[in-house]
Amino acid sequence: MADNMNVFKSLFGAAALALAAGNASANVVYDWMGTCTELCTGNATAVLTLADTYTPGTAVANADFLSFSFSSSNGSYTVPGDTVFSEFTSGSSLPDFFGATGIYIDYPGSGTYFQHWSNGAWNTMIGGSELAVGQEGSWTLRTPAVPLPASLPLLLAGVAGMGALSRRRKG
Repeated sequence: MADNMNVFKSLFGAAALALAAGNASANVVYDWMGTCTELCTGNATAVLTLADTYTPGTAVANADFLSFSFSSSNGSYTVPGDTVFSEFTSGSSLPDFFGATGIYIDYPGSGTYFQHWSNGAWNTMIGGSELAVGQEGSWTLRTPAVPLPASLPLLLAGVAGMGALSRRRKG
């Protein structure tokens, strides 16, 4: 019986180690959706990708920016994260999980920006021309998938095998 207890303690320790090894960092991604009121119809959508160092609910820094894509019935654009990207307005932040927030994303020299106020109103321009205007815009933080450690299924199979062997010996 003591041997079985030691085996189970070892397996439990191995399971804890396998789960701890599964931690991985991923980019922080926000989905946005707003209702069009001018220049577009239906809903407009956007995806903002930030570096894994960004903490949701805090001010966004230029170094956090990776890319921004906007799409509506009137057109779409993507702002890549490269050295030409200029600024988030000071104090721009995103919600911890869901909601409207004040944020201004400016792509300099091209007249392209996306502006979202904390009351939900929003507008965007591309190349100096207004592309879309709307209300009820809100951000949703994508929940990252939690990776399954590759060793976990093998560990569970081993535990099941040990249980079957233990029952066989008793029976």
